[in-house]
Amino acid sequence: MEVPAPAPRLPTPPPAPTVRYSWSEYNPNISVLYIRTHQEANLQLSKLGSHPQVLGFDLEWKPNFRKGAPENPVALVQLSNYDFIFLLQISSMQEFPSKLAAILANPLIVKAGVGIQNDSKKMYTDCRIPMYNCVDLSLLARTVDNARWKGKYNNPLGLARLVEAYEFRLLPKGRTTRSNWEATLDDLQIEYASNDAHAGYILYKKLEAMIPLLADPPKSIWYTFNQVSGQLVNSDGFPWHAYNPNYDPGPPPPPRIPREPKSVDGQDEESHSIVEQGDNFPSSRKRHRNHHQTSRRESEKPPSNDTPRHLNATSFQEHAQNAGQSSNGFGQHTRKFRTQYRSNAEHDTVFSTGSSAQSRDDTTHSSILPSKNRRRRWRDLNRP
Repeated sequence: MEVPAPAPRLPTPPPAPTVRYSWSEYNPNISVLYIRTHQEANLQLSKLGSHPQVLGFDLEWKPNFRKGAPENPVALVQLSNYDFIFLLQISSMQEFPSKLAAILANPLIVKAGVGIQNDSKKMYTDCRIPMYNCVDLSLLARTVDNARWKGKYNNPLGLARLVEAYEFRLLPKGRTTRSNWEATLDDLQIEYASNDAHAGYILYKKLEAMIPLLADPPKSIWYTFNQVSGQLVNSDGFPWHAYNPNYDPGPPPPPRIPREPKSVDGQDEESHSIVEQGDNFPSSRKRHRNHHQTSRRESEKPPSNDTPRHLNATSFQEHAQNAGQSSNGFGQHTRKFRTQYRSNAEHDTVFSTGSSAQSRDDTTHSSILPSKNRRRRWRDLNRP
């Protein structure tokens, strides 16, 4: 008898990184410039020049926690290369820096980032600034490293995921990403913003170095675009869309196999567990329904025999004796309803004799007789 060959084992995934990403690890002498005025921004950005170069790019703005409310305008623009990290808080500036506008519109300067398609549109929406030579790092990674990344070509890849894959570093986000970027930045915000822009620069350099190794060099139009008047266009001015004819998305994911319920005494396992649990573990919807059903049953429940409402003064002592109470002392139980029975007796006298005491007793009856229709019924029943 032949022994079947063992199934091939899947490759063991690499261990998760434990070291955090830090811009200071790549260049200890890098300068981090936090700028809050347009005059200083123009002065410091002049150090970059206008020659061809690569800049990591990112934006931050104050989050809006109201559902359906529009986004707040851009508060912080981050640029980075090997020597400089610029944190430009334009929300505190009196005007948009002219040097920054020139850099963003310079087609010789690459602006690389994750989610840069939406960021470039937001720059025009909030500041009316065009952007040229923008590189989407997610599309670049899928283009030059198609064997690693499968799925739809335009499915975004997060910055933290790319940093983990190519730099084997952690890029934690946490609560800092939802902090107030319009206020004066603290050390955590400066570190967070610097890492995001610097990681964009490092990733572009790493992915760009993989292009010469490909048998069929990709076209830059597959991952590069311009933003003009809020629209994404190619270098010829035609509308641009994320498209790569050579990209292999891989096989589609297998369809989900419907789970067959296991029968337990003629009923499926799920319904059996629900019946078995009963009201001990109700779902929120079931609990809500049961609460209203219970309230409705309580409201529709007829008056108890222990608290009759139609007793007149004559049958009051009989009820007290049936309840095991003394007719002289009235006990705790009968004392509870003394006012009610006395009011009923006066109510009978009022409607039978037409006394002027009716106006005096209306207030007493209001707490006992909840509606006009019930008062009419009681009047008809007690009428001689």
